[in-house]
Amino acid sequence: MNRKVLFVDDDPLVLNSFRRQLSGAFEVHTVLKGAAGLEKIRESGPFAVVVADMRMPIMDGVVFLRHVCRIAPDTTRVMLTGNIDQKTAADAVNEGRVFRFLTKPCDTETLVATIEQSIEQFRLVTAEAELLGKTLTGAVGVLGELLAITDPPTFNRARRIKQYAREAAVAARSDRAYELELAAVLMNLGYVTLPSDLVARYYEGAELDEADREILARVPEISSSLISKIPRLEGVATIVLYSHKQYDGAGKPDDGASAEKLPHGSRTLKILKDLVDLELSGATRSDALSLMASRAGWYDPAILERITQYFAARPGPAALSTAGLPATTRRLAPDALDALLAQSQNGVPSLSIPVSDIALGDIVLKDVTASDGCLLVPAGSAITQSVLHFIRNYALRKGVAEPIQVAVEAA
Repeated sequence: MNRKVLFVDDDPLVLNSFRRQLSGAFEVHTVLKGAAGLEKIRESGPFAVVVADMRMPIMDGVVFLRHVCRIAPDTTRVMLTGNIDQKTAADAVNEGRVFRFLTKPCDTETLVATIEQSIEQFRLVTAEAELLGKTLTGAVGVLGELLAITDPPTFNRARRIKQYAREAAVAARSDRAYELELAAVLMNLGYVTLPSDLVARYYEGAELDEADREILARVPEISSSLISKIPRLEGVATIVLYSHKQYDGAGKPDDGASAEKLPHGSRTLKILKDLVDLELSGATRSDALSLMASRAGWYDPAILERITQYFAARPGPAALSTAGLPATTRRLAPDALDALLAQSQNGVPSLSIPVSDIALGDIVLKDVTASDGCLLVPAGSAITQSVLHFIRNYALRKGVAEPIQVAVEAA
């Protein structure tokens, strides 16, 4: 359990007293003045509790705790003051969201009891946040799996966009990576409302009439509307809404937004989506990026340059589809792996197995199709629980083309 407590005061004697009284019960840290306290939180956080003196020069306790709310919202905040008037109390609660007040001088018993209560508050807040985060992630994951079964081409595309989004976010050191990944997974929700023949013609590259193009242009709006009904995904819904809109303002929604007025995540997702579309249509990574660079007004120039610099040096889709294999992917002894490698395609060793031998975590290297040629699971997909049930049930009812090619790696 996190028992880190930070004391912030402008009196070194007071801070020394806290260290002597409490070091045996808590992990005590002390700093002089508010600016140093904020730097300490950034460098050494998270702290379960921050105890701040009200009367400090330059940055008083209320201003300091207001900043703490922003940079460490889960940390429990306690204010220490010599005399507390009504305005100070109101400011501390409204701006600093103070959990407890302590009055100087404060005896050790009261101080220890208050910090213990504050640590418990921190534990409750972080436990709830973790539970909600895991619940949301799990629900979105299940939704993605089910959608992948109902429309494999659409959600294989989404899977690749998500992979690119994760890499782009890591490369840019973004602290909003989860929103971009969720937007990549859910941006195609609207496709489930479209006629299946329209979706098929779109992915086949067939010529579409004006009515069909108008229907497809509304997919981001439909997806955004569905996502907005999920609590805490309002930011993701906004990213998806503008994910097809060009940097110069062309495209839906027709609300005049362009350039920096478009969400940063939308501008990034537009680039990644178009890169994936071009690669899936047969373009090489280099040709795709060159074509995108020539499209005046389509993309945010700064983001496109960063993504181009990163992805131009990365392996193409064929290699990426088997990068980062799950821990459950089949493993072989090195000598057996060497034998497979000698006859593998693209340097990716594989096994040919019957449907009955497919296991969780397998990566399929070729499309899994039904006996009549219908696509069931696209190449590069990982076998999840729902996908495994789907393949086995389909094999029992209509038949699946065998064998299945799955990737292997060294034991």
